[in-house]
Amino acid sequence: MKASALTSRKLQPHTQRVAVCCAMIVVACALVFGQSAGFDFILFDDQLHTFENPFLNPPSWAGLAHLWQHPYEQLYVPLAYTLFALLAVLAQAPHPERFTQTGAPFNPHVFHVTNITLHACSALLVFFLLRRIVTKDLPALTGALLFALHPLQVESVAWISELRGLLAALLCLASLTAYTKQGWPRYALATFLFVLALLAKPSAVALPLIAVPVDALINRRSWKQYVIEIGPWLAIAAVFLLLTRGVQTIPPAALAPIARRPLVAAGALAFYAGKTIAPLGLAVDYGRTPSVILSRPRIWAEALGVIAAVVCAWFARKRWPWAAAAAIVWAAGLLPVLGLAPFAFESHSVVADRYAYLSLFGPALALAVALAKTRVRWPFAVAGIALVMLGALAHGRCGAWKSTISIMRAELGVNPNSSIGLVNIGNAYVKNGEPRKAEAYLRREIQLDPRSSLAHLDLGNALVDEGRTAEALTEYDDAIAIEPTLRKAHYDRGIGLMNIGDLTDAIAEFDNEIALTGYPPARVNKGIVLIELRRPAEAIPVLQQAIASGRPTTSWYTNLALAQAMTGHVDDASASIAKALAIDPADRTALSIRQALAREQRK
Repeated sequence: MKASALTSRKLQPHTQRVAVCCAMIVVACALVFGQSAGFDFILFDDQLHTFENPFLNPPSWAGLAHLWQHPYEQLYVPLAYTLFALLAVLAQAPHPERFTQTGAPFNPHVFHVTNITLHACSALLVFFLLRRIVTKDLPALTGALLFALHPLQVESVAWISELRGLLAALLCLASLTAYTKQGWPRYALATFLFVLALLAKPSAVALPLIAVPVDALINRRSWKQYVIEIGPWLAIAAVFLLLTRGVQTIPPAALAPIARRPLVAAGALAFYAGKTIAPLGLAVDYGRTPSVILSRPRIWAEALGVIAAVVCAWFARKRWPWAAAAAIVWAAGLLPVLGLAPFAFESHSVVADRYAYLSLFGPALALAVALAKTRVRWPFAVAGIALVMLGALAHGRCGAWKSTISIMRAELGVNPNSSIGLVNIGNAYVKNGEPRKAEAYLRREIQLDPRSSLAHLDLGNALVDEGRTAEALTEYDDAIAIEPTLRKAHYDRGIGLMNIGDLTDAIAEFDNEIALTGYPPARVNKGIVLIELRRPAEAIPVLQQAIASGRPTTSWYTNLALAQAMTGHVDDASASIAKALAIDPADRTALSIRQALAREQRK
């Protein structure tokens, strides 16, 4: 009994130290990234994954089943969309305009808080992994804080779309934790978590190459055992790589000769090394396409530098195995997106901050082991100062993600010719009701890239808002000619045709949009046009389909009620108006129609 009590007293300070370290990691994440909890959606992919995703808005079991059965937006990541769907349910708000200026029916704060939570959990797992390697709390804490606070992590945490990458990374770290504890039950759990990570984002294919050097520092299994255990993981990763390649369309700008792909990868590695050491001038789109990287005069010097680093790591593997392991973890985490094989985003840039998320476990490992081996205190002081500086830089970078306009302004400050920056800031200004500002950015993008379908589409929307519908129709025509399946292009052209009274052609465009995307507002506006053409009987089923497939607003029900009243179905019209008023009891149009229906019923 006394021995047990003594053991408890000995363990208590140790447990307290671990709890304090965990609390410090969580507080640090909150201080740096907590501001993003109040940020809006970014009109760069956030809308595609959330409120313009027809399988999530509104959330439904059928929509979720579709996302498990089919790829969406050129990726098969059903687990990530399952989490998106759950958050969409939680984020539904009666007055979403209080939280977002994007017109989304969801509260974006729910998504942002989730991102921060996922990141903090990943940092905690990094801490526990480092503790097992170095067996000391303070060095492990320092390494985990480097992982948590590095400015390269900001894009993943502050951008709702990267919930996919955060979830995948968390599952990878959980899988790694289970794998390093040995035993077949642990291996089965690790394998299951690895598959889940791949279902969150295919970048998780890097985990097998990360697991070997990390585990070697803890368990030092035989190579035969690694072949038996990691071999199946590599086979699973290969299946997901083939699946991803099969559903992605690789733009011509992402293509480069196979023989020169290693040079592209070397240039990307050199870039990431520089940003890891000095994370300044960060951007969403660095404009480093394969052709840009290959055209740089320093590409051969960078390639030689990478070769020299590999040689040094090889010769250092016995004397400093931890340094070699850290280098492998860093490079392996980046391997799927170095450009050795083409991928879609390469048409904008081979490199991106979010691609470095998991790989930063490598520098965290190197720092933790180096500090654990030192016998003097000053390296801890230097590391502490560096962490404060990195945290300050990350906090400042995080602030840029407050809105689409703020992050795209920052983007254009780094890369003035960024198509992502020009198109998305133009789109944001259109949404904000500032079409003249939008026009300037969009015309600049078209001047740089006449085949930018999105720029033509958004310019058309800006011109409509300026009352220049005839010019807008030309831009819509150009957008559709460049990309016939461009989302909402036919819908927006239909709206333009409505504005000039060309109702028959407007119906044709709405039909095109419905056939391509099933976009519910296209059905609604088709119904409105049919009502204007005095064809209410045709409008009723169209509007009912829109209501069944989308998230209905007050106006959807009022238009349905109008069509029903015009065809003499007064009781049905009254029921539709009741649903409209249930959404907004103060809606004037609905109240007016209700009064008219009441008078009709009294006759």
